[in-house]
Amino acid sequence: MKFPSKLLCKHSLALILQAKKIVYEHRSSPRFVATIDFEDQGDQTFIRWHMLFETAEQFIQVVKTFKADEGLKQNVEKLTVYLAGLKTPLTTKSRSFNQ
Repeated sequence: MKFPSKLLCKHSLALILQAKKIVYEHRSSPRFVATIDFEDQGDQTFIRWHMLFETAEQFIQVVKTFKADEGLKQNVEKLTVYLAGLKTPLTTKSRSFNQ
């Protein structure tokens, strides 16, 4: 049986369910909870990335100040590149012996 992993950092707490979901709480300002769901769709994965801020005004300010919308796109692009590097085809070697 596989159990969720927990990761505690200075500014956030993360819950990781293997290959299904990551949830983390950003505990310093701006405070928010992010939930990232991974849904298998054959040879692709659908990512649903949800961030819940304390107020709508805080969300708007974070987007304006930190360009969080662009940052999120960049995070997804970086994740895509990283995961592509992990998917290397298996190689098989054949070997013959002369007797």
